[in-house]
Amino acid sequence: MQFVFRYVARFFIWVWWHVRIDPTGYVQRGGALFGACAVLVAGLVGVVTVLANALLGGTGLSGITIAAISPGAHSVETTATAAPARARLHEVSAVASGPVPGTFFAIYRDAAKSCDMQWEVLAAVGWVESHHGESIAPGVKTGENFAGARGPMQFLGATWDHYGVDANHDGKADVYDPIDAIHGASKYLCANGAGDPNHLRDALFVYNHSNDYVNEVLSVARGYSERTYLLPVPSSSTTPQSLGQPHHDYPAVDIQLPVGTPVTVAHGGKVTNIDEGNCGLGVVVAGYDGATYTYCHLSERATTNDTSVSTGDAVGRTGGALGEPGAGSSTGPHLHLQIDVDGHKVCPQSLLVAWKDGHMMPPSKAPTSGCTSG
Repeated sequence: MQFVFRYVARFFIWVWWHVRIDPTGYVQRGGALFGACAVLVAGLVGVVTVLANALLGGTGLSGITIAAISPGAHSVETTATAAPARARLHEVSAVASGPVPGTFFAIYRDAAKSCDMQWEVLAAVGWVESHHGESIAPGVKTGENFAGARGPMQFLGATWDHYGVDANHDGKADVYDPIDAIHGASKYLCANGAGDPNHLRDALFVYNHSNDYVNEVLSVARGYSERTYLLPVPSSSTTPQSLGQPHHDYPAVDIQLPVGTPVTVAHGGKVTNIDEGNCGLGVVVAGYDGATYTYCHLSERATTNDTSVSTGDAVGRTGGALGEPGAGSSTGPHLHLQIDVDGHKVCPQSLLVAWKDGHMMPPSKAPTSGCTSG
C-alpha cells in the first residue's frame, strides 16, 4: 500500500507548488484546483480504507473508523421544531438560578405592575441576561458586549433609545442603572404583550429571538415562583416574638395587628376567596409549592377567585375587630394564617421568623406540632 500513498503525496505536493508559484495570479482557479485535489485525496483514502478492511478482515488502517455525523445537541431550533407559542408560565419545569438580591426584588415587583406581568418573569430575564447585574461580562456595568448590548438587562442602543426610562427620576435614563434598566425592560416586554399569559412567549421572543432563550427564562421564572417566600405583613409591624406566639388549639398563627394593615401573598399560586364560617372574610391560595395558605379575618380583599397571584401581591387588609364585617369568629384585630402541607397543618411560626430574615424556608420543613398552647 505504500506506493499508493507515495504517489498521492507526490501529486498533492505538485499541486500545492504550482498553486503557490502561479505566475498569472488566478488565485480563485488555483484554490478551486487545490480543493478538487483535496477531495480526490480524501476519496482515495476512503477507497484504500475499504479495500484494507476487506483484505485484512476489518482491521482498517491504523484503527481508523468511519462514523456518521449527527447534529449537535445545542443546534438552534427552526420554526418548524420550535416549542408552540402561548404556553403558560407554570407549564415549564424549573432550572437552577441564583436568588434575587434584596435590592432588586422590589424593583422587579414594582416594574412588573405596569402591565400586570408576573415579577418572576422580569426577574428571570434579569438573571439570564446578567445574573441581576452581578456578571462581570463586557457591557453589563460599562461599555457594550460584542453584539452592542449594554446594562444589566442588555439593551441594544436603538431599543433603549425607544424604551429607556428614567425610573429613579435623576434626570437621566441610564441603561446601566438597575432601576432604569429593569423598568425599561418591563416597558419593552409589556409593549409586546407580556402582561397577557397567552402572549408571554411572544413577548420574550421579541426580547431575544431564540426559543431556547424563551424556554430558559420561563424555567427560571418557574423556579422563582416555587422558591420565593415573603413575610405576608409589613416586617416593621412585627417582631420574632409576635410571630412566634403559639396558637390556641391547632397548628396555625394569629398575628396581632391593627385593623387595615396590608396583607400580601407569602407564596404565589391560585386564589380561592372565602366568606363564611369562623374565617370570616378570607383568602385561600393553592401555592406553587403544593402547600395551601389560608388568610382569615380580613376587613377587605384585593383578590378574585381563580386568579393567579405572585409572591408579594396584595391579599387585602387585616380586620378581626369584634362585630365588624368579615371578622368571623375573631374577638380582636389580627391576621390568622394557616398553612397545610399534604393535608396536614404545619406550624407557621418558624417559617414567618425565617421569612422575616430573608431565608426561603419552605413549609415542607416546618414542624406539625409544638406550636399550640391548648
